[in-house]
Amino acid sequence: MEQQYNRLQQEAQGVMQSLQALAGKLKTAADGGNQDAREWLLDLKELALDIQTEQQQVMNVMQAMHLAVQNDISSMQGQGASGSRAITPKLRRTCHNRAMLPSSGAADS
Repeated sequence: MEQQYNRLQQEAQGVMQSLQALAGKLKTAADGGNQDAREWLLDLKELALDIQTEQQQVMNVMQAMHLAVQNDISSMQGQGASGSRAITPKLRRTCHNRAMLPSSGAADS
């Protein structure tokens, strides 16, 4: 699960880098007086915010799944829920500290 989480995180970063590159091109065109580019840049910013929201939700689902698996493993080993804390802080920090995503506080719950 950790490997899939890391891959998802890398793909999300790639998407954001592509959007930033496109935004740079549109900004250059808009600064040159292209009104269409200015409008497209605004549309792109709205799209980027929508993608960030979706990515945050996916990360929240991944974290919840991870916690559920860790809790199941811990309970099967007779350790209770305390075993889930070994990996959980890394996921929580990663979700919360992602520079490309707004901090909603949802990753901390």
